[in-house]
Amino acid sequence: MKKALLLSLLFLFAGWFANAQDAPISEFDLYGTWVFEWNDREDPPERLYYSKRIDSDSILSENWIRITLLAFDECKIESSYSGNGWCATETSTSSATPQYWLYTPKNETVLIFSNNEPIKKMSKTELEKNAISNPEQWTEYQIIRLPNNQLGLE
Repeated sequence: MKKALLLSLLFLFAGWFANAQDAPISEFDLYGTWVFEWNDREDPPERLYYSKRIDSDSILSENWIRITLLAFDECKIESSYSGNGWCATETSTSSATPQYWLYTPKNETVLIFSNNEPIKKMSKTELEKNAISNPEQWTEYQIIRLPNNQLGLE
């Protein structure tokens, strides 16, 4: 009897853990820093995606783009790209220009406002209307599920 109960509990927990991998993604799961990095001397990776980082993690590549998704639909974008080309010692930051992001849970995408011209602070409803009426000003990233229950932006 104990064996049957133990096996039942084992299968119950195994099913629960397997199902947790397909759990819906919340907006809070996306907050934080996402980095895409590559070296010119290496072959490009098979999949080009941004991986989630802890702020204290160092960037090891000479070329990188960092997107930080913040609360209140704001974001910050930084890169090693300068107007003169790729440069590991120089950082370009678009933090002077307000940047915004939206999460669409229905199709698990993140939209990032990508216009260099400043716009006034908008509510979430205004941002959603702007994304529909001006899609050329927004860049879409698909959320992907990576091994070890990690997420990426592709």
